[in-house]
Parts: sequence; structure tokens; C-alpha cells
Amino acid sequence: MSEKENGVSSTALLEAFRAKEYVFSSLAPPNLNLFTRKEMRSYFENAYDLDEGLFSAIKDEKYFYMCPDRLRLPLIFYFGHTATLYVNKLLLAGLIKERVNRSFEKMFETGVDEMSWDDTENYRMGGSYQWPSLSEVMEYRNRVRELVIEVIENAPLTLPVTMDHPWWSLLMGIEHQRIHIETSSVLIRQLPVDYLECPTNWKYAPINSPTPVGPNAFIKVNEGEITLGKPTDFPTYGWDNEYGTKTTKVPAFEATQYLITNKEFFDFVADGGYSTKKYWTDEGWQWVQFRQPKHPLFWVCTDGCKSNCGSTLSDYSHCNNEGHGQKYRYRALYDVIDMPWDWPVDVNYHEAKAYCRWKGAEFRLPTEAEHQIMRGNKPRYSKFDGAILSSEESETNTNLAYGSSTPVNFYKPNSNGFYDVSGNVWECTEDQFDGLPGFKTHYLYDDYSGPSFDGRHNILLGSSWISIGSYSSWFTRSAFRRHFYQHSGFRVARSLSQSSVPPVRQYKMTGFVLGLGITDNFVTIDGISEKELSAPSLNDQFAYDAVETCKDYVVNKMGKLIDQSTSNRSLCGPARAMPGKTALELLKEKKHVFTSLRPPNLSSCTRKDVREYFENTYDLDEAIFTALKDEKYFYMCPDRLRLPLIFYFAHTATLYVNKLLLAGLIKERVNRGFETMFETGVDEMSWDDTENYRMGGSYQWPSLSEVMEYRSRVRELVIEVIENAPLTLPITMDHPWWSIFMGLEHERIHIETSSVLIRQLPVDYLECPTNWKYAPINSPTPVGPNAFIKVNEGEITLGKPTDFPTYGWDNEYGTKTIKVPAFEATQYLITNKEFLDFVADGGYSTKKYWTDEGWQWVQFRQPRHPLFWVCTDECKSNCGSILSDYSHCNNESNGVTNGSTHSKYKYRALYDVIDMPWDWPVDVNYHEAKAYCRWKGAEFRLPTEAEHQIMRGDDPLSSKYSCDPINRKDFHCNFNFAYGSSTPVNFYPANSKGFYDLYGNVWECTEDHFNGFPGYESHYLYDDFSSPCFDGRHNMIQGGSWASTGDLCSRFARYAFRRHFYQHMGFRLVRSLSPSFGTPVKLCDCSAFVLGLGVHSNPVTVEGVDETACFSPSTNKQYVYDDEDLCHDCILNKMGKDVDYGQPLVKYVKEILGSLGAETGSAMVAGCGPGYTSFQLGAMFDSVLGMEFGGRLVDAAIQLQNNGEAVIGDDTVALSCISSPLRTDNVTFKQLTWFPNELEGFDLVLFEFLDRLNEPKGWLRKLWEIVNKKGILIISASDMWTVPVLKQYIGEWFELVHESNVDKIISTWRLKED
Repeated sequence: MSEKENGVSSTALLEAFRAKEYVFSSLAPPNLNLFTRKEMRSYFENAYDLDEGLFSAIKDEKYFYMCPDRLRLPLIFYFGHTATLYVNKLLLAGLIKERVNRSFEKMFETGVDEMSWDDTENYRMGGSYQWPSLSEVMEYRNRVRELVIEVIENAPLTLPVTMDHPWWSLLMGIEHQRIHIETSSVLIRQLPVDYLECPTNWKYAPINSPTPVGPNAFIKVNEGEITLGKPTDFPTYGWDNEYGTKTTKVPAFEATQYLITNKEFFDFVADGGYSTKKYWTDEGWQWVQFRQPKHPLFWVCTDGCKSNCGSTLSDYSHCNNEGHGQKYRYRALYDVIDMPWDWPVDVNYHEAKAYCRWKGAEFRLPTEAEHQIMRGNKPRYSKFDGAILSSEESETNTNLAYGSSTPVNFYKPNSNGFYDVSGNVWECTEDQFDGLPGFKTHYLYDDYSGPSFDGRHNILLGSSWISIGSYSSWFTRSAFRRHFYQHSGFRVARSLSQSSVPPVRQYKMTGFVLGLGITDNFVTIDGISEKELSAPSLNDQFAYDAVETCKDYVVNKMGKLIDQSTSNRSLCGPARAMPGKTALELLKEKKHVFTSLRPPNLSSCTRKDVREYFENTYDLDEAIFTALKDEKYFYMCPDRLRLPLIFYFAHTATLYVNKLLLAGLIKERVNRGFETMFETGVDEMSWDDTENYRMGGSYQWPSLSEVMEYRSRVRELVIEVIENAPLTLPITMDHPWWSIFMGLEHERIHIETSSVLIRQLPVDYLECPTNWKYAPINSPTPVGPNAFIKVNEGEITLGKPTDFPTYGWDNEYGTKTIKVPAFEATQYLITNKEFLDFVADGGYSTKKYWTDEGWQWVQFRQPRHPLFWVCTDECKSNCGSILSDYSHCNNESNGVTNGSTHSKYKYRALYDVIDMPWDWPVDVNYHEAKAYCRWKGAEFRLPTEAEHQIMRGDDPLSSKYSCDPINRKDFHCNFNFAYGSSTPVNFYPANSKGFYDLYGNVWECTEDHFNGFPGYESHYLYDDFSSPCFDGRHNMIQGGSWASTGDLCSRFARYAFRRHFYQHMGFRLVRSLSPSFGTPVKLCDCSAFVLGLGVHSNPVTVEGVDETACFSPSTNKQYVYDDEDLCHDCILNKMGKDVDYGQPLVKYVKEILGSLGAETGSAMVAGCGPGYTSFQLGAMFDSVLGMEFGGRLVDAAIQLQNNGEAVIGDDTVALSCISSPLRTDNVTFKQLTWFPNELEGFDLVLFEFLDRLNEPKGWLRKLWEIVNKKGILIISASDMWTVPVLKQYIGEWFELVHESNVDKIISTWRLKED
């Protein structure tokens, strides 16, 4: 039910929700032999209320949509999830016949069970995923509450309730909810504390015990025997893994009487435990390298440590404990409090295990059997109180006795002398999770336990302070992945008889995980061999997935094994015969030459010139990928914010097809599926963005052979166009052949960016191609001091003449003349040798050298040196997905001797690790370059675009082909693959002004934000190439690199990347000589709104500049339309209380639909604004897509959809202002800067933003692919868009059906008959 229907806003519901007084105490589980309906209802409502009470501390609805843990979904999921399980299980058991809300019961059914700490984040974690509003979820929860109560009150009931009883489903829902009360509390505990307000009745335990905690003595436990397993007739609910029977002999051992306290764990932290590899398992050390922890998660220090949060909270840190006079404080559930040193420490398995190893080789964690025998070996019987602790033991910190841990001696010890074997915190054990002999899954929840019998989950025992219901039972067996955080701690154990094997359950598992393969399960207890591991997993599905079983199955079913390269589903038609050879072998067989041709002269080129330039481009692109040793490496992500390499291998080919089609040079696609899949990559907004779902190993990319077949077909197509398409010279921007050169120069960009990705792959995955040539490490002439060279005041005109006879991107055109005050700059690029001083001086750990954005990046990425330096410390890599735990820095026993100096650093070239080339330019991003400048002194900075251009001393601007140095044969520098690496900074001669490497070697970072010149116009064939980057978040880079070819090397080239982005890029230092005359820095004044992130500020990063002079508006007209004030006025004018907006247009649409008998399956509103028209069309169509380029407008639309109203500045607009019928649940909104190929098959396209586009021509020419053959197109625009004008753009495909002048010019079109 929408809020419009129930009439209650989310804000009001949240206020009422938070105002309710919750009682934080838990009822005991009912006796299933003799309970009453009343008792069951009380137990259910107690669980439901506790679940809601936990969330009542959240101050604002928006915090429900945040991810406190980067590998968990937003909190709203868990708030909805527990209710959906009741419906799903009651329906399966037959207690109900209908669903409450099928879409909710799908959306909230399954969460995220990550395979590793470094998993790709689920796409539902991102801020743009459209979760329902809090009011809708609360309404759903209320309906489920009423439904369950109705079942309890009226469903047939016979006692006892056993596992095959329909009411077992009811108990399953209740106990499942009680589990999530605890796991949700762990997530809430990771939210920023300012987002929470501790509920009235919440009660933390005393920090100190009445009796001081003494030494943590070991208590001996004699040899014994323990029987594990819950009797099947025990009269309380149990999960499937609790049943079965196992009797285990337990050799003598001893264990600490107390859980390990914060005080004890502090010694491990202070002794460098988190930075000492030998204390950690291999898996644990990989986790440390990835997460970079310095102390337990819930300790709060003063160092701004990296948090575990995800999505929009990724840069948040709990560790901002300033002004409290303590190094460490403690994060309780809702508050930060003084450190409770006598409480048990909260850690995961990896941390607990590392502590044991730090204590000594003989120490370990207890096993499941040992922990049970420590409890007192309670007899196993079927009386109701058999799972309830005796009067002596029942006084424990569980069932919310307190809202936190307690001191470890707060409660009495048990009869064996152990404290807290039940309650306080869960205890980590050595045992991997598995069923007991006789294990059977339950039909109502077949995948509850079984998938976790994989060797990757370790058992937790004993429960915690917030464990309630059966979760605090004697029989409970919980388990989580070893990196997982729970309210869990540990105690230390050791065997007393070294000849006796402890009763540990660790087993070999060969379960195959998509994208990960088989993960080894290592023995983690010293002195135990693999032969002493227990039996295989009791999950039969894992047994069927064993390698040999699968091999036999395939052979028996299909007669022979099928090569992976030809077995995948074909997406591009029949593959060419490749007898006996893999696709990669065929790729490597091609003759590859790593040299680049110069761009053709577009005023005189021949078809032969264009074909040779195309084939050189295409061959170079394929050549750099031939170094990959195995096809599987194409499916890995060398950069965590980029897609797998297979995407880029195909992407360049698809662009040719997309642009040639738009230009009219071809009439049909090669493969629409590929041209959709490989059309658009990932342009992340920040270094900590949620990874795109296509990065995960489970995404089904096509095989390498299919992609190669596609590339071959595109090659043939482009050659056919070059040979046969009409050609007139010169080729200018409005010429159809411009699309060919657009494809060529786009591919050359990706040759370079792909090389950056390949350079981040593990070097063992690569084999340097035969013809590859690295530059000499040293120059024939020693590199001297990096002197500053003065540049006198001057004037420079920027911009490429429109008639210049080479291809250019849209941002290169326009004209800007800039006065440049006198300055000086280093003659050389900054070398690796120079940058070493910054590294050695603690540059990466000194906040004052970094911009605010740069320091956030440092905190997130934890770099210690430049990305392509290789040291011995196993530093965190930049890789993604299954490569997240990889480190380049494993340079052990490979010391480099430079004279008498032993260096810890080597250097990652493209395909190899080589000796450190100290005289080569350092490779860094903008943040690192800027930090170096600040380290050198406040007066130092990076050059501006104008300064870099004036340093070059180029010939005066003209339209002559030779005016651009790249077109001259006598121009020499390190670009165009002269070498396959950088060169020493003095390897090539200096220019006339004395500067080296202003062209080539590495790109140079500049201070300027990317923006268009005055007169900028986007090109219709690629409207969103440059303009989305005119946002103040992209900085210019200049000069090209050794891997730059074609337009990338041009004097006119203007490229830009986000400031955290890696390229083959370095920098030189600059300082102003006339500070009073200012600096010609150009910054972009843009307040673009990003969904899920809001507006990022663009602060001035150059000291002493005049902010009024250096900022200019974005030349992206679409950002101007998305301005806060303009959006505010637009929405209020069209949705104000007295305006029934859209009635004429919507009425017109309705009449046209009726008169034409059009189908009403799907509609798209292009330029949907805040969604008012989309909601009205929702009442006419089965589904509606509203697309808009402006983030603010889409955000308003989503607010209206979720809440029935939207807050716009100080005003509020509501859907109630629209009197015509509305529907919101079938409307989807997307923020898009272009019509991607995924948009197709609409029965109606309503085109409303023609007047707001940068370049309408391309959008109009794309429409024929989006509208159904029998669909209709309606264009609503200003009076400049008359029918004759529109016919110039769409008349090739569409014919006019109707025209009207209701408010604007409205024209209706249909596709012409074939």
C-alpha cells in the first residue's frame, strides 16, 4: 500500500515508531508439548517488538538505507527480511494460501552471504537501488504481524508440535527473527554513533565488577566423553544442524577461566600484533592486508582508522575519539563509552587465532567438544528444562539481561570453575561447521545450514548478551565465516597431552564457488596432519559437486569432455572453426607489431590510409592482451573499480558498431546483445564506490572465443565501410566518416587505459610479448639536480581550430586566450629517486600534506608508496573481486643494489617486475602529486593547463597538418610506443625552453578542473563523451605518455580523470613568481547532484588564488539545468499546490492511445523531471521508465514515489497536487546521460527534454531503436522544434501521425513500414 493510500508519511511513522516505549527483555521459548495459543502469541509478539525496538534508536529514515558493513545490505533490508520469512514459510507449510506482497517477499527474501571479506558488494548496496520507503516497510510488517496472529489464533493446533508439524514453520519464523535481532544489532553497532539515540529502557552493564578481575588462570579439564546433539523429541524448536548424535572422546586440556578481556588483548595490539605476519593464518593475513585493522573493530581510537562500513559510509571512521584524554574508548551498541577493560574483547576468528599464536605455539582456541565439556557435560535428555541452565548456571549475561557485555567475573563460575561459558559473548572455536551424524535438512528451509558446511564457516558457541530464545539454548550451534563480526570473543586453550589429538573438526572441502573456484581449508592447529581431519561435509550437494563426480557425470551424459572455449552459450552466431587450438592460442599466433602510425590528414587521406590506420589500431589493441597466459585472467579485475579485462577487449569493437549505426554508415547491428553488454563501463564517483555487479565472478560473460569472433566480424564490417562507403574530402565533424575516426581514437584511448589495468594484474599471469621493448633504466648522461626554469609572463590561446585536418574530441574545440603570470617549473618530471624522499619522510602517513579528499583516499586505500613500486611488505593492492587479496609487494629475496645502497623497492613495468629505475618519472595519481608539492613547501604546486601549454613553446596555432608535433617525422619523444615503458627523464633532448618530457613519457597532473572552452558543443555521435566530466571532480592531464598514440599525443589533446585515478602519469613542480598577479588555474563551479551521494564540494587546492576569478560555470548545459535553484523553481512551478501539472499533455497522450489503439505494455518518459508525468502514465501502462540526466530531479521523483511527497529546499511538494489517476509501484527511475542499448521495445516513448539537451541530434537519431515496431513516439518541445525540423532528424525512420499545439508543440510519430 502506498503512502498516498494510507495517508501517513514516513516521517510521522518514524516519529511514532521511535516514541513507542519498548521493553528490552525476552521471553523463554515455549514448551512445545503443552503451550497455549496465548503463550505462542506472547512469544511471537515479544520477538516482533524486540526486533522493532532495536531499530527505534535510528534518528532518521535515511539511515535505514545505509550499509554499516560493506558486505551487508542496508538496514532496511533486515527490517523487512524478518517479516517476509514468516510469509514464505507459512505458505510453504500450508498455513496460509496467499502472499501479502509478492514483490516484498522477493526483494527481502535473500541477503548477502559473501564468500570472502573482499567480495564484490551486491548491487543492492548502492545508493541508487530503489528500496521501498520506511512507511511501506512498516505497513508491510504490520500486515504480516496481523497475519501471523490470525494464524496463531485460528490455525488447527495439535500437541506436541514436532518437526513435521505445520506450526514448525511458525516457530521457524520466530527463531529466525530472534537470530536477526542479534545480527542486526551488530550492524547497528557499526553505524555512526551520531545517527543513533539510545532507547529509554536500554541498560548497559557496569564497566567494572564489584570484585577486581584477577589473573586469567588456566583450569585443567580431565579426559572425558561428551555426546553432542539435540534429541529429536526435545520440546523446543531447533535448527536442522542441532539434530543427530555424536559421542566424542576429549583428551585432557586446560583453558582460561575467563574470556580474554580488552585489557589482555591490549598487550597484543601494543606489541604490533596486527602488523606481524607470523601470528596470522594465511587467510587471516590476507584479511589483515585487505582491511588494514590496527585494533579490534569496536575499539575507538584517535587515528581515524578505516571502518568496516560500505557504500556511502565507506569514508566514515569510528576512530575520531578526540578530546577524551584516552587513546582507546569503546563502541557499545548505541554509544561510545570509556573503555571497559574487564569486559571480553569483541573479535572475529582471525583476530582470536592470531592472539593465540602470539601467546605461544601451544595455544589455540577450544573445540566444540571441549567447550561443551567445559559447561559441565550436562546429560542429554528430553525434558523441557534439559536445555535450560540450572539455577546456578542460569545467572548469565544472555537474553538481554544487559544491553552490553559484562566484566568477565561479573557472574559466578560454573561447577568446573569457568566463567561465561554461556552468555556475555559468543566463543570462537577451532571447529569448522558441519552437521552431526544423522543430519537431515528440513524441507521448510533446505538451505539454512547445508551451504555453510563448506569449510569456510567456523562454529561459535555459548551465545552472547543479546542472544534470545533458542539462540541461547544449550544445543545451539552457530557459525559464521572467519572474517565475520558478531558479538564474539574467545578464551585460550591448550592440550595437556601432546600425543593426543584435540577433538577438532576441520575437513577438506572441494565445493566450487563461481568466480572463486575452490578455496583451500588449511589446518590451523599445530601438530595435526591432514590425515587426522574428520570426514567430508555432510552436505550431499557438495559431494555431488566434487571434481571427479562432475567429471564422470559430464562424460557419461555427453560422451566426451567439451572444451570450455566452445561450450558456452553462443551470443554472436556460429563460431569459426578453431580445430585443436584455444582462442588465446589463436590470438597469440597473430603477428603483433608494437608500433603506431601517425593520424591521417583528413583533408587528403585515401581509403588505404584510413584502412591502415584502422588495422594498426585494432592490432595494437589485441597485441597488448597477448601477454595474458590463460583465458581465465580475462575475467579478473585488476582494478577494483573497473570491470574485468574481457569487457575492455570487446568494448572497443562495440563502439564502432554503435557509432557507425548512429552516423548512418551501416543499417544493422552485428550483435545487439554484445553491443548492449559491452557498451558502457564503470565511471565511479569515488575511490570507495560500491563495485559494479558485473565485476563479480558469477556474472556470465561470453567466452574469449565468442568475443574474438565478434571482434573479427566488426573488423570485417569496418573494413567494408572504409572500402565502399561514399567518401568526400575533407572529413569534418559533420561528415559520416567522423564516426570511423571516433571509433579509432576511442580504441586508442582504451589501448592505454587497458595497459594500466594489465599493469596491475599479478605478474605471474603474464608473459612479456616477443617484440616488447623496455627503455634503458639509466640514461647515457646522469640526471643532474632538478633545477627550476623561469617562464616569463605571456599569453596563450587554447583550442583546436575547427578546420584542423585531424580528428579531435569535442572538448578540444572552442577558443580561450589566457594571460599567464611569470612562474618557474622543474626542468624534469619528478623521478622515483626524488619521490623516495617523500616516502621515507612519512609522507603517506602525514595528514597535513594531503587535501581533505586526498587524505580520505589515503585512509581508505592505505598506500605506503606509489602503486607501481614493489616492496617486501605485502601492501594492499588496488585489485578487485577475486584478486582483492593479491599484493604486488612480495619482493622477497630480490633486493636491488644501487652502488652500496640496498633498496627494498623494485618496479612494476607493464609485464614484468624490474630493478627500480630511479631516474624514470614516478607514476602517481593527483592526490599523491599534490601531497608531494605540499611536502616540498607551501609555495609549490602543479602546473595549470595554460602553464603547461606555454612551457611547450609550440608553433603558433594554424590549421596546417604539421602544426601539431605528432604529425612531424622529425619530432621525437617517448610516445607512440617508442618504448614499452617510461624512459629516464633526460633521455630525450630538452625543448627550446629547457624543459624535458612535455610530450610523452608520462602524463602530467595539473591543477585545472576539466571543462569545455567557450563555444563548447558536444558532438551528436557521442554526446556524453566529455560533458559528464565537467563536474569539478575530474582534473586535467597533459602531454601524453609512452603508451599514448593518435590524438592522445596531439598538442590539442585534453584528457581528464578523477583525482584518485591511476594512469601512466606523473608530475613536475611549479611555483608562481608573481603571487600578486594570481595563478591561471581554472576550476569548475558545479553543484551536480549524484544519486546516493548528494553534492560534493570542489574546494580550491591552490594557495592564494582568487576564488572569484578561478571558478567558471560548467559548460555542460545539463548540469546548469540541474542547478539547485532551477530544479527548485521547476518542481514548484509544475507541482505547486495550485497547479495540476501535465493535464493537457497527459490528456493528449490518453486520447492518442485510444485513437490509435496503441498497446499499453511499457512506456518511457525521456526527461521525466520529478516524475509527475511518469506516475500518471503508470495508471495507463503496465510499466513505466522515467529517465532523466539530472540527479536532483530523479531524487525528487524517488522521494515522491517512496513517500508521496518530496522535500525541495525549504518547500514540500506532494503527489496529492495531481488530480488525475496515478500509479507509483510500476514506475522505475534511472539517471542516464544517453540512451543505452538496453532501452528498447517501448510501446510509448514520450520525449520531453529536447530543449534541455546539449546536442539533441544524436538522441533523436537513436529513437528508432527504442520504440516498438507498432509503438508510438510523442515529442513535446518548444516552438523551434517544428515538424519540418524534426523530419530532418527522424524522418528517415518515422512518419507523422498527429500534431497539436496544446501547450508546446506536440507531435506523434510511428515507425515507417519496412
